[in-house]
Amino acid sequence: MLSRYFGLILVSKSCQALAESRAILARLRRRDLYRHVEVKVLPGIFKQLWQPHLTPDAIAQEATMIPIEEDDEETVLKASDIILDWATLHFGMKDRNPMQLVQFYGKHSRNSEWHPLH
Repeated sequence: MLSRYFGLILVSKSCQALAESRAILARLRRRDLYRHVEVKVLPGIFKQLWQPHLTPDAIAQEATMIPIEEDDEETVLKASDIILDWATLHFGMKDRNPMQLVQFYGKHSRNSEWHPLH
């Protein structure tokens, strides 16, 4: 069913509203996929501190400070090239770390509890 819609979007050249969708699907068919650059997992307080300042525009501006060998259109990073996603991971425990509730025991002393985060 999904491939039927892909085909309809790809062949609908006259519909300008689907132009961006056609471009994305054409990239997928050519296997010209997005690069996954970085993932950071930080405590929740950092999201509140950094989110107003860490934007695609700010990242693109900072990237201009990095010297590059070739100065052509493809090597210049633009804000529209950056996908920045803020996600909240709390494992159903809000601000508590679930690993603090896991008990570890050593191979040689099975009766004494050990915890890597203490």
